[in-house]
Amino acid sequence: MRYVSHKSLLFLIIASLLISTSSKFVYAAEKKQTLTVSLLIFSAEQRNAFERVSTLFSKRNPNIHIKYVSQNDIDYKKNYRSWLESSDNIDVLSWPWVGRFEEYVERGQIEPISDLWQKESMNRDYSQLAKNLVTVNKQQYAIPYSAGFWGFYYRDSLFKKLKIQPPKDWQDFLEVCQKFKDIGITPIAIGIKQPWPAVGWFDYLNLRINGLKFHQDLINGRISFNSTSIYSVFMYWKKLIDSGFFDADIDKVNFKQTIPLLYRNKAGMILSGNYVTTQFPPHIRDDFKFFRFPIINPKVELAEETPTDVFLIPKNSKNKALARKFLAFISEPEPQMLINNTINFLPVNQSADISSNYFLNSGREMLSQAKGYSQYFDREAPSEFVQEVLPVLAEFMIDSDIEKAQRNLELIRERLF
Repeated sequence: MRYVSHKSLLFLIIASLLISTSSKFVYAAEKKQTLTVSLLIFSAEQRNAFERVSTLFSKRNPNIHIKYVSQNDIDYKKNYRSWLESSDNIDVLSWPWVGRFEEYVERGQIEPISDLWQKESMNRDYSQLAKNLVTVNKQQYAIPYSAGFWGFYYRDSLFKKLKIQPPKDWQDFLEVCQKFKDIGITPIAIGIKQPWPAVGWFDYLNLRINGLKFHQDLINGRISFNSTSIYSVFMYWKKLIDSGFFDADIDKVNFKQTIPLLYRNKAGMILSGNYVTTQFPPHIRDDFKFFRFPIINPKVELAEETPTDVFLIPKNSKNKALARKFLAFISEPEPQMLINNTINFLPVNQSADISSNYFLNSGREMLSQAKGYSQYFDREAPSEFVQEVLPVLAEFMIDSDIEKAQRNLELIRERLF
């Protein structure tokens, strides 16, 4: 038998303990929890912004690794329902349809997070309207982090050259349109080869004539499209169409193809969400300005199209504690600035700084004066309804046939609701 001295034995014991302890520390350091977050991605810039958000979150929570599941619009719409129903896929879900998530709350598929909204910072940094968007039966179910806004975009140099002021009411708007038409400039750029831009016009005319509550009841099937109130909407719209205020070939081009008409002063204005600002060439970007959709009925409270993205927790998430940490984090100013300053959307947290961005400041000012928010037709109405309504509204912009449009819309409503 080989003799081992007491000193050697002691050394071996200490070395063994150090190796064992070191291994445990290495294992503990390497053992990270994974939080899976779904993202609807529409640009590389947006994806990069979320990577920066992940880095910031990991600095604060070094043992939590964010795994993004990123998909485009088409694939996301195919999968979000199964993510809500599954117990092993998504822990935090990005949700762009806040206008119709109440049905999923009522099915018990979304985790309530009212406890996060009890914090003093939430009441300080979020408007009551933003809180209302995610409230069902007095409980909150999501954190809004990014908001769009709609209005008219135009070139300031062209307006100044023609001595035009941004119109405040409908009569002013008609006069501006006529002035453009008289000198051979298309007053309003639009393309409906893909029909969704027509919905923006229907939404805003209905909001300005009949108000937010009426609009929401209508698109959720509770009001007939044969009502006289809807006839008024189509009459205002028909006036613009029959006066030749839109492009002559609107059905032959899509939305993006119409935007260059403004660069060349071939069109005077475009009604759009703020995403259009990413299309403006850098050398003329500062020449573009913004104004709200004009007032039609001054007795109707102002409501604005404000498509808002939120994060929520599926009820079946297995990592709810981690998910709550992420939602608390994403509610703060810094991560919302990282995301929205990149994609030119508004952070919903009002303490997030947007001071250097003209469009975002214009949008925030407009929304601060609103009495309510609409989510845009295809984010608020049931998806099956949306798919059938869009072609009808686009066709109206071609033939301006009110009777046909009302009849077809009512047939769809009666069948689907």
